[in-house]
Amino acid sequence: MNSDPAEKLTITRLFLGNANAYIVKSGNEAAIIDGGLGSWPERFRKTLADNSGALADVRYIMVTHAHYDHVGSVKALKQAYPDALVVAHKNEAANLRAGLSPVPKGTMWFSRPISWLGCRIFRHCIHFKGFAVDLEVEDSLITELGGTEIEFFHTPGHTSGSLCLRVGQEAVFVGDTIFHVLPACFYPPFADLPERLIASWQRIAATGARMIHPGHGRPFSRTQFVARNGYF
Repeated sequence: MNSDPAEKLTITRLFLGNANAYIVKSGNEAAIIDGGLGSWPERFRKTLADNSGALADVRYIMVTHAHYDHVGSVKALKQAYPDALVVAHKNEAANLRAGLSPVPKGTMWFSRPISWLGCRIFRHCIHFKGFAVDLEVEDSLITELGGTEIEFFHTPGHTSGSLCLRVGQEAVFVGDTIFHVLPACFYPPFADLPERLIASWQRIAATGARMIHPGHGRPFSRTQFVARNGYF
C-alpha cells in the first residue's frame, strides 16, 4: 500500500448551502465526505465523472457528525451508489438513523444565545432524511482508497461522535472539529464537549497531514494551524 501517493489524489470541495462537502479520488475510487445542507446528488455526480464521463467507484460516504447542514445529500447518495459504505462514529449512528440533529452548545458570546434559542424553539423542526450507517467506527479504522492509505478516527468535541478522515499524508478532513470561517480563528462556535477539543486538535496535528479541510471555511495548512495555537 502506498501511504502517500499525493500525485494520484484529487480533492474537490463543494460548498453546499452553508457547509463544505468533499470528494477525494485516488485511482478509480472515491470517498465522499459529508453531504451539505439540502440534497445535491447531481453536484456530486458531475464531480465524480472524469473527462470521458466515466464515474469513479464510490467506496465510502463518510459523515463527520449528525448535524443537518452536513448530511443533506447522504440518503440520495446512498441510493445512487448502493455499494458505497456509509461511515460514521458509533455515537452518531442513532441520530443518523432517526434523522435527528441535536443543537450543540454555544462556546462564544454570539453562539450561546443561538444555541439557547435553537434548543427551545427549533429543536423539533431541525430534521433530515434519516439513513443507516454501514460501518460504525469506534476509535480508529485504517483502510485504503485506490491504493492510498486512509484512516477514520474519533475526534470528540463538537459532538461526542465527531469523526475525521486522514488521506495519506496529504490531507485530513475534520468536519466541525475545527472551523476556519474567520482568518486564523479555528475554535468552533458550537461544541458539546469543549473540554475534549484540544486533545482532538492534537490528534489531528499528530497525523502529520499537510492540509486540513474543515466543514466550514477554507482549507489551511497544518503548519499554519500549529503556528497559531499553543497546544503543540
